[in-house]
Order: sequence, then C-alpha cells, then structure tokens
Amino acid sequence: MIRSLFGPPDVDKLEQTRNIEGLIRALEYEKSSVIQVSAARVLAKFKDTRCVPWLIKMLKSENISVRMASVKALGDIGDPRALPHVEFMAQNTEDMEQEAAQEALDKLQG
Repeated sequence: MIRSLFGPPDVDKLEQTRNIEGLIRALEYEKSSVIQVSAARVLAKFKDTRCVPWLIKMLKSENISVRMASVKALGDIGDPRALPHVEFMAQNTEDMEQEAAQEALDKLQG
C-alpha cells in the first residue's frame, strides 16, 4: 500500500482525470525523465496556462529530452509569458534543441 502512495506518478491516469496539478508534480518528478517528458506532452494537449511557470523551469533541466518536450509544450500552449525564455533557448542552443525552440517561438509569435 505504501508503494502505491509514494511511487512514481501515473501520467496516463493523471491525463484521464485531467489532473493538472498532478501533471505539474509529475513534471517535477526528477527520478524519471520519461515521466517528465510524458507530463509535458500531456500538459501541452490540455493547453492549461497554470503549468507555464513549471514548463519554463524545465527549460533548465539537465536532460535534453525534458527541455525539448517543455519548449514544445510552451509553444503549443501559446502563453506570452514563455516568449523571453523560448527566445533565449532559440538563441543559445544548437541542433535539435534550437530547432524545437525556434518552432515554439514561431507558434508564440503567431
């Protein structure tokens, strides 16, 4: 019983119940970049702006997959608060990461 209470977040269940707060907590779950990436993708689908500050924070993750999923989510959500952070990423990264940031920037600048 304790394991189910304190185990890793179940992103599929959080998605099914549209639990934005739970998805934000999953985004912060540093033990698994897979969970973080999944949470970012689901949050992007919901386009709920409550998660924008956490997605911005994830742009500084050490994991490139987390950074890329977060920047893509910010572009999909379209909240202008993300603009300076995505611009910075587009100007200060390379290759796939820069491309993802530029695509997000294009969406934000619409």
